[in-house]
Amino acid sequence: MRIGLLLLIGCAPIETAPLPGGSTTSDGSTWITPSTSGPSVPTSSTTEVETGDTGTLLFPDDADADGIPDDYDPFPNDDQRPGVAVHETVYAHDATTLHFMNVLNYNLGTIGTFSYATGPGGSMTDIAIDRYGVLYGCTYTDLYVCHPQTAECWHLGPLAGNYNGLTFVPPGTMDPYEDVLVAIEGSGDWFRLDGYLTQQLTTTLVGGYGLGYFSSGDAFSIDGVGSWAAVNSDDIVTVDPISGAVGGDFASAGSNTWGLAGWLDVIFAFDAGGQVFAIDPGTGVSQEVQNAPNAWWGAGVRTWIPANP
Repeated sequence: MRIGLLLLIGCAPIETAPLPGGSTTSDGSTWITPSTSGPSVPTSSTTEVETGDTGTLLFPDDADADGIPDDYDPFPNDDQRPGVAVHETVYAHDATTLHFMNVLNYNLGTIGTFSYATGPGGSMTDIAIDRYGVLYGCTYTDLYVCHPQTAECWHLGPLAGNYNGLTFVPPGTMDPYEDVLVAIEGSGDWFRLDGYLTQQLTTTLVGGYGLGYFSSGDAFSIDGVGSWAAVNSDDIVTVDPISGAVGGDFASAGSNTWGLAGWLDVIFAFDAGGQVFAIDPGTGVSQEVQNAPNAWWGAGVRTWIPANP
């Protein structure tokens, strides 16, 4: 378990076809060797960006035409930073390296080692992705924004506390109009983070899992889909996205589930032994879909999944 300074973050495998540059492990799963580029992302040279989100022109206030509105872009005048997460993809990581998984075929890939252009660096305890595809990460002491195609990270500020979980909750929960970034302590307490875009971080306690629950290291919330958390080493529970209060035990998968993400009709649990489980959100039945040669520390997914990415 990752506790204190090391806090917490079943089932025939599904056969997957190797991707270019990949290799097949002894259990038949596919592992992709490190890439310097990661998944590709569409780019645009215009000030209006046609995205896969809606198929329409979006964000006239997007000065650098990177698909992220200026109000939510840590680098509004830099089209190379911070990068945009790929659709139909969840991201996961170990302490030092960023990976991704295709949600359609469960192929895993490695993006690269986290590099810290600014800030002290350290072990990445969790990541979170907003609805625009901006990827944030926390170490035990600091908050970063990281490029999802290169794993390069930029410092946003020190954190007031030690957190092993990070997630966004969608509009209509803590804020009527915006995603809200939440950091989770090992105790299960939820803290709202504000001011990160201006590097003026503030931390506010908003709730927690409740008596008898501690954080295994992750949670996720998707608009119109639901909110779940990994608690007590390997239990998956529903949570109230406003307060973080546990709604009830839902499923169990793996051992030391330190990473959690999902999609429209599936929950993904990433455990410390390298296993990845797909869990049916209707029944709680889990199935091992991948087994990687690393210990998963966290995972992340956008708070909004478009119908036609």
